[in-house]
Amino acid sequence: QLKNEQKVRRIKAEQLQEIDRLKSRFFANISHEFRTPLTLILSPLEKLLAESTEDNRHRGLYQTMQRNARRLLNLVNQLLDLSKLEARKMKLETQPGDVIDFLRRITASFASLAEERKINFQVQSPAGSLWTCYDADKLEKVLNNLLSNAFKFTPQHGDVSISLRLKPSSANSNGLNSAYILAEFSVRDSGPGIPSDQINRIFDRFHQLDNSLTREQEGTGIGLSLTRELVELHQGTIAVTSEPGKGSLFMVSLP
Repeated sequence: QLKNEQKVRRIKAEQLQEIDRLKSRFFANISHEFRTPLTLILSPLEKLLAESTEDNRHRGLYQTMQRNARRLLNLVNQLLDLSKLEARKMKLETQPGDVIDFLRRITASFASLAEERKINFQVQSPAGSLWTCYDADKLEKVLNNLLSNAFKFTPQHGDVSISLRLKPSSANSNGLNSAYILAEFSVRDSGPGIPSDQINRIFDRFHQLDNSLTREQEGTGIGLSLTRELVELHQGTIAVTSEPGKGSLFMVSLP
C-alpha cells in the first residue's frame, strides 16, 4: 500500500513537471511569434518619427504608438528571459565597465518622464568613476524595472530617487572567495506603498497587488519576479521595505 502511494505521488510529480515544461515551451514559442511583428511595427514608426518635424500634427500619434509598441516588446522580452531562466540557459556575460557612468546613463532616460509627470527625480552616486565587471544588459533590466515601477505608482508632484553606494566587503554566504566591492542600489518612491500582508509576495511570479490605489496601474506581475531572478543570477540580494501611504524602498546589493 505504501509503495503504491509513493509511486502515485512520483507519477503525479513527474506529470506536473512535464506540464510546467510544456507551458514554458509554449510561452517561449508564442513570445518569439509576437516579437517579430512588433519589431516590424517599430522599425517604420521610428523612421516616421525621425523624418517628422516638431510641428507635424501626427508626431504625437507616432510617439504614442511607439511607446506602446515598445512596452509590448518589453513584456515579450521579459517572458523570453523567464523562459531562459527556467531552462537554466541564461548566463552572466560580464564585461569591464564604469558602473557609476552606467547608472547616470540609465537614469538620464527617465529625466523626460519625470518632467512630463511632474515628479521630483533625484539621482545620487559617488563622484568619479568605478571600473568593474558586470553584465550591463541584465543590470539595465533590473534598474529599469525598479525605476519604471517607482514612476508608475508615484503620483504627480511626488518623489522618486535612486542612489548608488559602494562599500568594500569580504567573502560571505554568497560563496565568493575573495574580497569584492558591494554595490547597493536603492530606489525609493512616494507612492501608495505595499500592504504588510502582501509585501512577502511581491516577488512571486504573476502576483499583483490587490489594492484599490494601485488597481489602475496594475501590470502583469512579471517584472519584479524577473528582477529578483536576475539579481540572484548576479549572486546578489534584493529587499523591500514599505508602509502604506508612505511609499516603498527597494534595495539591490550586488557584488
